Amino acid sequence: MVELDSQIPTAFDPFAEAKDSAGPGVKEYVHIRTQQRNGKKSLTTVQGLKKEFSYEKILKDLKKEFCCNGNVVQDEVLGKVIQLQGDQRKNVSNFLVKAGLVKKDLIKIHVTSSRDSRQDFSEDEESLIAKMFSLVGERWTLIAGRIPGRSPEEIEKYWTSRYSTSSE
Repeated sequence: MVELDSQIPTAFDPFAEAKDSAGPGVKEYVHIRTQQRNGKKSLTTVQGLKKEFSYEKILKDLKKEFCCNGNVVQDEVLGKVIQLQGDQRKNVSNFLVKAGLVKKDLIKIHVTSSRDSRQDFSEDEESLIAKMFSLVGERWTLIAGRIPGRSPEEIEKYWTSRYSTSSE
């Protein structure tokens, strides 16, 4: 009978992971955002890095890697925030993962405009759009029905910006 007792499963604690973290069920995400300044100029901000990191050294490496200017700003609510010139969201994300500072699943890249998502078509989406266009032509609603999360207008803008030829 002792053997049967050892086969009884122990109770599962769904909050065991939360007890190990700093807060109750809160993951420490790194948020990477871009802000439009004026015209085409933008500013990339990075917040949520661990306090024990040297923000100045990270900034120095980012500036050197991406050939851009930047600084570290102390915010009352958010703490230290790294600011970089230009839209460096993907570059910063890749840099932080490669440097081993943050795991990829703990990075949140915030997209601020539909223009950004329109530009980021995957290779599968591109090939599907091309195949569907060759079959059905400019029936964007039909093509969009085959690609989840994409609107007909978004696909049409993508297609015309990428494959249209001027008749002049």
